[in-house]
Amino acid sequence: MISNLRIPEQGILSVIVMMMASYLFIDFGYGALVLVGLGGLKISLAFKAVLLSLIMLYVAVCRPRIALLCLAAVGVFMAPIVSSLLRDADLSGFIYNLTFATKFLAPIIVYCFWCAIADKPTRLKTARFVLWALTTAVVFNSVLGAFDIGFHSYGTPEVGLGNPGLIFAANEYGALVIVISGFLLNESWLKGGSLFLAAASLCLLATFMVATKTALLGIVMLILLIPLLNERRHLFRPTVLKLKYFLITLLVSFLTVLVFAQLIAELGLIDRALFFYETGGLSRLIFSGREAMVIAMVDLYVRAGDILYWGLGAPPSFFSAHGVKPTAEVDPFDLLLWFGPLSFTVVVVWISLVLISASKALFSSDSREAPAVLAVNLALLAAASVAGHVWTSGVVGVAWATLNSTTALSWKRHSEQKKGSEQIAEYAAV
Repeated sequence: MISNLRIPEQGILSVIVMMMASYLFIDFGYGALVLVGLGGLKISLAFKAVLLSLIMLYVAVCRPRIALLCLAAVGVFMAPIVSSLLRDADLSGFIYNLTFATKFLAPIIVYCFWCAIADKPTRLKTARFVLWALTTAVVFNSVLGAFDIGFHSYGTPEVGLGNPGLIFAANEYGALVIVISGFLLNESWLKGGSLFLAAASLCLLATFMVATKTALLGIVMLILLIPLLNERRHLFRPTVLKLKYFLITLLVSFLTVLVFAQLIAELGLIDRALFFYETGGLSRLIFSGREAMVIAMVDLYVRAGDILYWGLGAPPSFFSAHGVKPTAEVDPFDLLLWFGPLSFTVVVVWISLVLISASKALFSSDSREAPAVLAVNLALLAAASVAGHVWTSGVVGVAWATLNSTTALSWKRHSEQKKGSEQIAEYAAV
């Protein structure tokens, strides 16, 4: 139902889509400003604030019920922030906490936008346009990184390892690379196996340039999962494709080690892994020392917190104020401590709905992106659990939500078509 309040719907819709398609270039621009010492100009933050505000306005006017869900999610995240502000009237701490809350909320709000335009016939085409635009942006940034323009994943902008281009948060960029690679790998697989191998090689190269285990773990999972998930109804049956794919995977893995062995050595990934293993065993190799940060945060949470903090959450500023690093860089853990069990439930329910929707859409012949959505979300869950900066990434939210929305819309359309066919059959029988 459309609200009585009139807005230039088509105009705002076009502006929102173009902003989503171009937001990465704004992030790149902000990265360039940081390089020249103008990081105080928060153009990326301002751009995303305008984008999310326009989305909320559009959804509120055109789909009030969906807007209420968005507002409920916002309210749940705002409760611990407001509670913390009432305890300590620290404006900088409030903004700090709000920044993290926005990162969690952004993909949910963008997802609600795509659901709000579910009845538009060009919705899937529009979503794919945004995804291809973002893919182009990532390719552009990877080229910059290949020419050593931008930041390093480890070290300083002048000297260091890894080349994430104009995004200075390498782990956050790694999450974006996972989303875009999942979309690209799925598209290439649908067009032919040889094109998939070429795309997989490019994705691996881009991942080694970023040089984070988050991105590497995600891309390896995508390369393994996407061809298998594209078997759809034959996913759990023995097929010739599975045998061929197993043999090809072994061959490609062997060639990858040979081709990238020197690059891996130069990036120091082996030395880095050995250091963590020798100083803390297998747990430190997996979590890169994050288990110590988890212990420190839990100790403070239990010792200095109270029933209000335990119920609503203790935002990042609470830990900073007590001299403890405010993040363990394990997203589910950070979310639970920062914004409490209700906010944790909101995010988990959203991801669960996405996985359920994608699983149903996987067996629908008209759902092109279902294998990509399933593979990407499984990869991001793994990355968020061991390396973080996925749910708290400032660059991944729009791309992630847009990809996720494609299966929800495809499943909706498939269900409507099936229902319509059943009704026609009933009328014919009568």
